[in-house]
Formats: sequence, C-alpha cells, structure tokens
Amino acid sequence: SSQSAAATGGHHATACHDDASTHTCRCYLYTPLIVDGTHRGEICFVTHGRRCDPFGDGELLFAELTDRLLGHELKCDRKEQRLRNQANLTTVLNRVLRHNLRNKLTVIRGHTQAMADQHGSTEHSEQILETVDQLITLGDKARDLESVLDQTAPRETTDLTALAKRVTTSVTN
Repeated sequence: SSQSAAATGGHHATACHDDASTHTCRCYLYTPLIVDGTHRGEICFVTHGRRCDPFGDGELLFAELTDRLLGHELKCDRKEQRLRNQANLTTVLNRVLRHNLRNKLTVIRGHTQAMADQHGSTEHSEQILETVDQLITLGDKARDLESVLDQTAPRETTDLTALAKRVTTSVTN
C-alpha cells in the first residue's frame, strides 16, 4: 500500500515494497530536506517489519519536525561558515592594509628624514616625522588589538540568578 502525498499534506511520501525472498514488507516515510529553497536530500524513516496501516499523524508530525530541525541546523551551519569566511577575509585584508600602510609610512619617514638631514631640520619636518611615528604606532596597536580579539576565552557556565543578585546588591549599595 502507499499513502498519497495529498493525504500527508504534500510534504511526505510513503511506500511499501514486498521482498519476495524474505516475505517481508519494508515501508518507509520520507520528507524532502529543503534549505534556503534548495532541495538538499530526503529524510527517510524505514520499518523493517510488515506494516499495513498508513503512517499516523504523530509519525508524520515527527518526520516534519525532524525535517525542520535538520533544515534549521544546516542553515545555521551554512551561516556560521559564511561568517567565518567573512571574518577570515576581514583579517587578511586588515593585515594587508596595515602592512601596506606601514611600508608607505616608512618611505615617507625616510624621505622626510633625508630632506631634514640635507636642508636642516624644520618645524614642518619634525611635525611630519612625529605624525608618521604616531600612525605607525597606531598600526602596531591595531595589530595588538587584533591578536587579543583573536584569542577565544574558554566559556564557563554562569548562574544567572546569583549574578543578578550580585548586580542588584552592588547597584543598591
């Protein structure tokens, strides 16, 4: 016997196959796994014994909820992967930008210092050298900050009730 897709809301299909060699019937219920509108496969539930009755509402609901849960998990996994890829790209671009800026600032500093040595140090050359040094230091600080942010602190369980009481006590005192 076979349940029609219309009888199951159009999302599930069932089929039974008789195995003549073992005189058993294998029935299965499947539902398509759709993620972001794209068919990613099917989730199948198989019985190994003879089954004459159609799958019940509870079994169909279980299949549907399992499908939704797996679809949601796959969608979250894909989103997390995209975020990791974007973070990695941002890190690489940040490093390239800092490297290129440092190289250009070093060139500016070198030329300014050479001009000051040839023509005598002036207030303008001193200001340029000071500003270039500040920009180089700023780039170093950005690198240091990035390395601190890249470190992932271990997670720990927190008792929110106790935390709320401590904060409340702290604020009221």
